[in-house]
Amino acid sequence: MLVYCRGEGEVGKIGKLEITIDNPNSVPLMDVCIRIHELSNLNYGMPLETIIPTNDKLTLTIDIPKVPELPPGYEGDILSLSGELNFRFPSCEIMSTSLAADSTFKVEQIFISGIAGFNIDEF
Repeated sequence: MLVYCRGEGEVGKIGKLEITIDNPNSVPLMDVCIRIHELSNLNYGMPLETIIPTNDKLTLTIDIPKVPELPPGYEGDILSLSGELNFRFPSCEIMSTSLAADSTFKVEQIFISGIAGFNIDEF
């Protein structure tokens, strides 16, 4: 199973995240929930109101209400994403798979000052 995420947005504004789920199994995935550690609104998990069909690939786009700032001293503008997709097969317990290692979020951020947390985007 492959779960790949790619997104982008400007710090403090609404961003977009595209989630691609490839289900190679002979049964559908139900009760699908995604958790991404680096995005606060997905840190505790977000149900994806869908069933992933048998032997199918599905791409969903969701809003990220507030794009996070990059950590101080972070090199570049691409934030690596980590997390998992929780789901269940029909008549089975909940299972989980990790996000693909190349899942990323491009953060549009002009500058962050190390002094008192001032951000040039605020001016």
